[in-house]
Amino acid sequence: MNPAGVSSSPVAALGACLEALKSAPRALIVDLDGTISPIAPDPESAFVLPGCRDALDVLSEHFDLVGVLTGRRPLEARDLVGLDSVEYWGVHGMVHLSDGVERIAAEALPFVAILDSIRAVVEAHDLWEGMWVEAKGPSLGVHYRKTAKLNDARAWLLTTLRPLAVEHHLEVLEGRMVVELRPPGLGKGWCITSVARDRGLHALVYLGDDRTDAEAFQAMRRWERAGPDRHGVAVAVVSTEVPRDWAAGADHVVDDVSAVERLLQGLAHQVSG
Repeated sequence: MNPAGVSSSPVAALGACLEALKSAPRALIVDLDGTISPIAPDPESAFVLPGCRDALDVLSEHFDLVGVLTGRRPLEARDLVGLDSVEYWGVHGMVHLSDGVERIAAEALPFVAILDSIRAVVEAHDLWEGMWVEAKGPSLGVHYRKTAKLNDARAWLLTTLRPLAVEHHLEVLEGRMVVELRPPGLGKGWCITSVARDRGLHALVYLGDDRTDAEAFQAMRRWERAGPDRHGVAVAVVSTEVPRDWAAGADHVVDDVSAVERLLQGLAHQVSG
């Protein structure tokens, strides 16, 4: 069942994106895993659909900005996407790839040492079989996709990590089968707000697939309301892994990564034809 008021027509989604992107400066920003890359059992086995890659490359020639905004590190994202024609923001927007160098946002820098120290505390817990810790500078995540009892593992992680978050003034963030600790207020919504402001955007289309992307949708709504002649379209990629209520802030939903591929190919065909 779709979130109330959200269109699930791929044709309508394409039409809305094309209409919004008539305004300039214009940008298309996409999440990576679960949006242009199918969810994989482990990060190393992920791959980007060829049609998504080719379409993003074409669109980068016509839009002021085509970007990838992901929970991965940006260098890792660039290697996976394989395009130098797009920009990369990683760790949910706190790290930007610029001239081949990963640059941590000034607002996030003070938290790197804090999260590094917390890593030892988290690893000292009796983590369940199948859990693994991922440290990404200003973010620390514990993945539980490979555990035997997913719901129980999630509940245990939330119970374990929340006291650490309170103690160190951090936020608890949930993604697909991962629970993360991060600096307060810094995430995909903050990144979208910053990019839209710094690039002077009038049009923005954003595609994402889980709760972390809902923050970007909300930020885009605020950006639209804050100035005249701003046009934003939020497209949610839904799945059985994440309850669909997260997508309530989207304008349109598509059913899977293959649908994203078709949408991006349609955009590329229309703007380059």
